[in-house]
Amino acid sequence: MKVYFRGFAGRLPWFETMEPFFRFALSQPIATAVIGCDDVKQLEENVKFAASFALMTEKESQELIGNVSPYAAELMYYKP
Repeated sequence: MKVYFRGFAGRLPWFETMEPFFRFALSQPIATAVIGCDDVKQLEENVKFAASFALMTEKESQELIGNVSPYAAELMYYKP
């Protein structure tokens, strides 16, 4: 599971922070999450998210899915 959509999340018009994507990914029944970073700032942000991690509720998960769904086709063809 790629947490940050190859950089696409930051292009969503309602985007504020990567935290909901991080929480969503780590709240799923997965074996591995690929949480990449492009620079030290992103690494530090990921560490902060991990330190304060709380499972995402079902309501929060469904809300995030609903917010991202309209952009699914665009995401499929997104080239960073």
